[in-house]
Amino acid sequence: METATDAGSILKGLQLVHDQLMTALQSNGVEVVAPEPGTPFDPAHQQALMQEASEQYDEPTVTRLLQRGYMLHGRPLRPASVAVSKTS
Repeated sequence: METATDAGSILKGLQLVHDQLMTALQSNGVEVVAPEPGTPFDPAHQQALMQEASEQYDEPTVTRLLQRGYMLHGRPLRPASVAVSKTS
């Protein structure tokens, strides 16, 4: 006996599992590192993968988040991958 399942219900189920996983990780000390554009570049928690010309910023500043990073009890597990402003 087959039952038809629509994509919306599958997406909702995956979202629930994702939310539960993130809650479990946070309760065990895992933090997400996702710097916003305009944040000063911090090499201790961020990895610069590329530079972009920007007239807005004078010092190395995050211009784009490429991949989120994670920390466990204040220690980096994986740095956030970012694009930084190019200084002239």
